[in-house]
Amino acid sequence: MAMGSQQLAEDYTQLKELLELYPNISILKAEGQPPDNYEIEYNLRGFLKDADNNISIGKNHLVRISLPFGYPHFAPIAKPLTPFSTRISTPPPSASRTAGNKILRCLNWCCTSAR
Repeated sequence: MAMGSQQLAEDYTQLKELLELYPNISILKAEGQPPDNYEIEYNLRGFLKDADNNISIGKNHLVRISLPFGYPHFAPIAKPLTPFSTRISTPPPSASRTAGNKILRCLNWCCTSAR
């Protein structure tokens, strides 16, 4: 396994272990071998925007997290799959130097942006 692949595999393991502590956040999809794209579901109260730009309260929020070529030197990319935050398209705050923490910080950033 190449160094990059090994890092991705270790990060995936770390992410699964961490999310066991948070039953309201789950991985719906993990694409790649090892995964470099994730579909994450947050089961938390938050604001949703419908097609007419009306705001309502919802419970399910989906986010796609992609690990770009050059990861971990380049931060993960978060994209909302349900329109629940206008701030999510901006880059997440700088993450710590370890690769796994970059994914975890991205998850945390997405979660706090939805408040």
